[in-house]
Amino acid sequence: MRYVKVGNTEIVVNGMKEQISADTFKIEMKDPYSPVYMTCIEETKKDLRANAGSSVKKWLADNGLV
Repeated sequence: MRYVKVGNTEIVVNGMKEQISADTFKIEMKDPYSPVYMTCIEETKKDLRANAGSSVKKWLADNGLV
């Protein structure tokens, strides 16, 4: 495993942006996950159990984006 600066989602979004002239925005974590793979997996599991994405979902809904 190796750390990558640009993930698959960002690569796909950038390609779509060029094809359809769409505006995009990037959602960044307040406290990014560890670059150490196994630590990152444990952090992700913890966030999933705590429903950590709910604040992003609320913000998107409040701003008419979903």
